Amino acid sequence: MPSVTPFDPDVFPRTAAYLADLPGGLDAYPACRVRTAITREITDQFPKALDNPGIDPAVVDVLRRSLQREAWMPEAHGLLIRLLIRDVAFQADADYHRWYYDIAGKIFAKPLYRVLMYVVSPTLVMLGAQKRWAAFREGTTLSARIDRNQGEIELKFPEKLYPELILVGFGEAFRASVVAARARNAKVELIEAAPERARWKVGWQ
Repeated sequence: MPSVTPFDPDVFPRTAAYLADLPGGLDAYPACRVRTAITREITDQFPKALDNPGIDPAVVDVLRRSLQREAWMPEAHGLLIRLLIRDVAFQADADYHRWYYDIAGKIFAKPLYRVLMYVVSPTLVMLGAQKRWAAFREGTTLSARIDRNQGEIELKFPEKLYPELILVGFGEAFRASVVAARARNAKVELIEAAPERARWKVGWQ
């Protein structure tokens, strides 16, 4: 892998910090994978994201090759793409997370995922959360507990795989999933962000 600084920290502060802190760097946690098509949905909205001169060309090549994989790509590579888009395309985290909610809703509405996500109630979304997570990601474990119109989601993952910015984004995707199931006034709050675990509180009407 490249020995130079992969991301200019002045242009990509979050991306550079994440990669520097990630055990194994670009090669981190090969068993953790994300659906390539999901990340392509993101890069389709920002087609020039990898053209920035602040990214080392060898790293660009690694990420482009991951995006060409047929079904699954390394989760760490998908996260780097999400973080670099945050760095260059959004003024604030809140703007990024609003976009994350919107794009999650668009992905869930696609025919490939609609049958999985558009169920008859938020309760069924929560009860099937583990299966739905596994449709998009491998190598991490998600579980959910529910009590009437509220519940808690827990995610376990290898050390430092998911930074807090991404975990908040996942919360927005969870909110989009219960809204797709006709929840009203859906709220999702990240209540724990540890190096190997995250928890969200979920509620709706």
